[in-house]
Amino acid sequence: MSKPEPTPSNHYSLIFDVLKTNLGNGYNKFSGTFVAPFAGAYVFTWTINTNPNGAHWINLMVNNAIVGGNLCDTQGTGSFDSDSNTVVVVLSQGDSVNLRTTYQSRTDIYADSHAFTTFAGWRL
Repeated sequence: MSKPEPTPSNHYSLIFDVLKTNLGNGYNKFSGTFVAPFAGAYVFTWTINTNPNGAHWINLMVNNAIVGGNLCDTQGTGSFDSDSNTVVVVLSQGDSVNLRTTYQSRTDIYADSHAFTTFAGWRL
């Protein structure tokens, strides 16, 4: 993500517009969706940076079903925080994967050119 996402709404798909690697062209930087080019086991990992005094509930979705998630909570701290998760899933060719908010976020998701908020995936 190259810039902050201001207080994302409920079920908002996160879009990572800066691609370092996209072998197989499975990730669409306009929709925020990865479509598996091949069947197999995949690893997905993400880090969400939260502005002070807020919270984000993030889910990893496969074909619109929750397969992982994390809570990034800085309420009452007055400081930034980063929270991460890693999930291994078995995908069929054409399955779609994306990150989305679970609830209305309580602050901005922080991102800039230093790559504080990231999403990555690869086939095992």
